[in-house]
Amino acid sequence: METASSLTEEPPGLGAPDPRETEAVELIQRGEVPAAEALIRDILGDHPDSPHLLTVLGTLAARQDRYAEAIPLLERAVALAPEVGAFGENLNAARNAMVSHVQALMGRKDWPRAIAALRQVRKAEPENIFALNSLIHCVMDGGERALLSDYEPGLSEDELGRHIVIACMPKSGSTFLRNAMLALTGWQEARLTYAFLQNEEELYLPYLKAVARNNTVVQQHCRATVPNLQMMQAYRIRPVVLVRNLFDVVVSYTDFFDSGANSNTFFIGDRWAGLAREERIDLVIDNFVPWYTAFYASWSDVIAKGQLECHMLRYEDMIADKLGALERLAGFYDLGTSRQHCAAALAAVEARKDATRFNKGVAGRCSELSEAQKRRVRTLAHYYSDIDFSPLGL
Repeated sequence: METASSLTEEPPGLGAPDPRETEAVELIQRGEVPAAEALIRDILGDHPDSPHLLTVLGTLAARQDRYAEAIPLLERAVALAPEVGAFGENLNAARNAMVSHVQALMGRKDWPRAIAALRQVRKAEPENIFALNSLIHCVMDGGERALLSDYEPGLSEDELGRHIVIACMPKSGSTFLRNAMLALTGWQEARLTYAFLQNEEELYLPYLKAVARNNTVVQQHCRATVPNLQMMQAYRIRPVVLVRNLFDVVVSYTDFFDSGANSNTFFIGDRWAGLAREERIDLVIDNFVPWYTAFYASWSDVIAKGQLECHMLRYEDMIADKLGALERLAGFYDLGTSRQHCAAALAAVEARKDATRFNKGVAGRCSELSEAQKRRVRTLAHYYSDIDFSPLGL
């Protein structure tokens, strides 16, 4: 990087060096860097478009690992004098030093300092994907909570909208619940996953950013993965976790695929149509129930660790008392709605058959499963020995 002694050279764009530059050099040589930086800022007040002074100030900041401050100064110097190769070299050197600094902290598992450094990087370079991915890992390993500035440094929490996210098992009545909450709130429906079909319905950051300022209702089949958890922490999302008796799910999901929804899987065409009913149930148990057990275990862990405030809702409780379920959710989200408002929203949804998508809309469909099939379902849950699966009927 450019040395402090170069302050005595004539800065590009100035008629003559400012005489205070000599004093700044002397301060640096005596190790009085804060005083030197303050003086250089004063000089910049008189010569704000001096790429030379911007580079020196940015270089001093980078040497002290203050990259959020250094990078913009160095970038501005390059923008003002792109023909001066030394300015670009200083910018590249600062960026490389920034990466090396972060990697060294991560290598030592110094999570607090690594997180602080990565947050500086995110502030300096909001589009730096390396920094965001590294920050997600460090926040997890350091046991910290994600911040909105980790994802959108320029957005304040006061600008955030409110988001009702229904993190749900497939075939758990989530379409009904989404439409009921839309009717109750009048908020915007949003889809926060990149695509559906065979895709895992992870939260997709660009879509979340697009609706961050709005009030939304979201229905998504997503587990509590670390990226999902941290985005919810950052954007102040408190999800409804909708679950159902796992034996009933197997039957309902098999019916769902029979209706043509197997196109959402890799068991299309003759792969599904060529199977007998019992084989189809076996396929659902072997290929889809593991996702369900991981879904429930992941959200149970988040709740137990206090990482996120969630409202766990059972399908069976919801269909037994739909109005009561809506009232409880209105209270959870502090919507300030009355029982009459909840009843009106419920009536509006139930008047439209397409707004519920219930297959049977009842509990207790598990009688179709053999005892051997039920044992296999229980075995999949058994691997999470510390998790209570009784809300799922296990």
